[in-house]
Amino acid sequence: MRIKNLVSRRTKIHFDGIAAASAQKKFELVQDAYQKGQLAITQLVDAQRAALSARQAEAGAVYEYLVSYLQLENSIGGYTMFMTSEEQEAFVGRLTAFFAQRKNAP
Repeated sequence: MRIKNLVSRRTKIHFDGIAAASAQKKFELVQDAYQKGQLAITQLVDAQRAALSARQAEAGAVYEYLVSYLQLENSIGGYTMFMTSEEQEAFVGRLTAFFAQRKNAP
């Protein structure tokens, strides 16, 4: 379940990033139109607020991903990010062997 949670959080980062980029582009277009006198200040402020909210959502998604990642690491009994390359390779070897053994189990 934790791996699915991690994958869904990673997907959320992706889509929130797209939304943030879109909101930023819209803000820039609205800002340009405002500078030309084509839009009211309220429209500019609304676009600015939307861009900020989208960036905050993206940052929140990154935070949620990192929390999920650390929870997964904790559930497997250690934090691979603090391991040396050799320790990481040994861990992956043990993990691979474990799953191979489970696959062949009756």
